[in-house]
Amino acid sequence: MANAVMAIREEPKGSVDPARVLEKAYTLTRAKGSSTACIIALTDQHQTVIKRMVVDWSYLGLHAINLGDSGFMVIRDGCTVLKSLVQQHDFNFTYQLESGGTGGDSPTSGEVFKIPVAPGDVIIAGTDGLFDNLYTSDITAVVVHARRAHLPPQVVAQKIAALARERALDKNRQSPFSTAAQDAGIRFYGGKLDDVTVVVSYITSDKNVRGDYTLACQLIMFIICLHCFSCQRHEYLNLICSL
Repeated sequence: MANAVMAIREEPKGSVDPARVLEKAYTLTRAKGSSTACIIALTDQHQTVIKRMVVDWSYLGLHAINLGDSGFMVIRDGCTVLKSLVQQHDFNFTYQLESGGTGGDSPTSGEVFKIPVAPGDVIIAGTDGLFDNLYTSDITAVVVHARRAHLPPQVVAQKIAALARERALDKNRQSPFSTAAQDAGIRFYGGKLDDVTVVVSYITSDKNVRGDYTLACQLIMFIICLHCFSCQRHEYLNLICSL
């Protein structure tokens, strides 16, 4: 985690390359253990295209790399426009980085994403404890209700995590994990008990006196997610940055 933070600080302001950050962090890590990773960054507004002196916000982009079974999704106007897929060699055998050993996958095995985003979009990042127990429709429903109630992202994250925990303990309801297990020929029903970590970010805008739009300072620009299997805990860091 510390190496990932250092790598981010060495990136050009407003131009973080998640794949490069992951490669640097992996190279510098000496502690033994293995980890999945999901790194998400938002491009600098100054990289947008200017047309007739008006900022074209359609070029605001989200860049990410995901390796393993942590992941993220983007919700826009009540619909899921993107959801990262689980990377696994076989059922419940996910990609993971490894330090201090001869096995594991390399950072280049991660899936890279580059998509446009806009004010109003909601980004949900989480570990497998979230996505193994909640379907995309479950998460989207919570977000839609929360946005209508004008709830802050921290509260939305708590609600999603609580629902995932509830479903993990429910042995009488189908879950994404049990569906995947059955598809793999394994008899399993109900949720999968696991630690759950959720990070929710809102893409917001602030209209200034010139009539142009700039990203609000409270926008969470970077989300880093690391799952340390050696100590069985999840570590998350949110860097709140102003352009």
